[in-house]
Amino acid sequence: MSAAAKADRKIVTENLFRPDAEIENRIQRDTERHRKGFAHLRVQDANGQIVENAKVEIKQRSHEFKFGCNMFLLDQFDDDAHNLAYEEAFAKVFNQAIIPFYWSDLEPEQGKPRFAKDSEPIYRRPPPDRCLEVCQERGIAPKGHPLLWQEFWPEWLPKDPASLRRVIEKRYQEISARYGNSIPTFDVCNEALALGGTHPLRDIGNHVDYAFALAEKYFPASTTLVYNETTDNSFTYFRGEHTPMYMLCEHLAERYPLGAVGLQFHLFDRTPEKVENYRNELLNPVNIFRFLDLYAKLGLPLKLSEITIPGYTLVDDGEQFQADVVEKLYRIWFSHPAMDEIDFWNLVDGTAAYSPRNTFEGENFFQGGLVNYDISPKAGYKVLDRLINEEWNTRETLEISAGKSAQFHGYYGNYEATIHYAGGVETVAFSHPKILNHEITLKLKEV
Repeated sequence: MSAAAKADRKIVTENLFRPDAEIENRIQRDTERHRKGFAHLRVQDANGQIVENAKVEIKQRSHEFKFGCNMFLLDQFDDDAHNLAYEEAFAKVFNQAIIPFYWSDLEPEQGKPRFAKDSEPIYRRPPPDRCLEVCQERGIAPKGHPLLWQEFWPEWLPKDPASLRRVIEKRYQEISARYGNSIPTFDVCNEALALGGTHPLRDIGNHVDYAFALAEKYFPASTTLVYNETTDNSFTYFRGEHTPMYMLCEHLAERYPLGAVGLQFHLFDRTPEKVENYRNELLNPVNIFRFLDLYAKLGLPLKLSEITIPGYTLVDDGEQFQADVVEKLYRIWFSHPAMDEIDFWNLVDGTAAYSPRNTFEGENFFQGGLVNYDISPKAGYKVLDRLINEEWNTRETLEISAGKSAQFHGYYGNYEATIHYAGGVETVAFSHPKILNHEITLKLKEV
């Protein structure tokens, strides 16, 4: 590609990186205010007595906030070492995995869903049971995606509306029966605002309402039910509260137990002109906050549900461009009080949808992974590793004297405390959730 055919990087990011004291103050202030909290620690011995003097070294082990990615490449490489490297790279940064439930690939033959881990392999579609196995082993929260979507539509589905509704209901019932107690979050309906032309879903009535009615009927009340929508419908088309995405979610929230709003953020343009236009909307902090503040009025958690930040040669030094944009956007998203989840879409370059693996065809063109095909980290992966595991991670040593509690201020999540006291040294796990006036008693096992 000639230099003349490239987007001007300075133009693309001129608003994203323009010095703005108000934006920076908001990011820093709200990260401190909404992602961290105070807690009081005290130590109790095995007999239930308060320990008078102790040194407590606390280390955060995981976040309450969900940093996710799709797990579509699980067991998809040709050798065990490559597959293990993928798992380890995933688990080092992400604490949530999106598990594929695309209908045509989950049930290519009617009545024979590929739930079990020994199911016939399909590229980018590891069976849900296998994904759950790895999630449990590595302490990763699972999320199902999607239950109903007009794409990946099985050829065997009936055409008449009554029969189609019955088959859709059967799908919801089966998935809930098997995973309702093990997968806490599902994308119930996907990209309905993007449905165009003729499609069988148009003939069954309001398929979005139908999807949520079925989810309410079959899934446990504890399941977080999400509506997920495309980038354009999430972060452009702003018309105040008449934004289509806002209006649809407002409708759903009034009628069903809508648990969260899923907002996609794929930068999928292929021409220099369109990429440079990102500066006006998708890479403009003022616009991003405007949309997030709008959706926050719904009173529901917001999820950045699918993210692609390209590292391609359409801009100079594409890998560093990706890393810089990832860092600024994650700081914005993580700071927003309504946000509770950020899901990068593809971890590995050369493995995107609709594309032969390890090529630059289809969605691979965008080079939107965070690691190379051999799992070596790109600059963007290193950025997330630093943010999640270092900057947004609490480690502190506290002194407890005269039996009084010691106060600390840390990111919400799971911790371990190494306690040095007169009787020895012990390590105790504890959680620091987002609640006020949190009192934590660390109980020693040794008498």
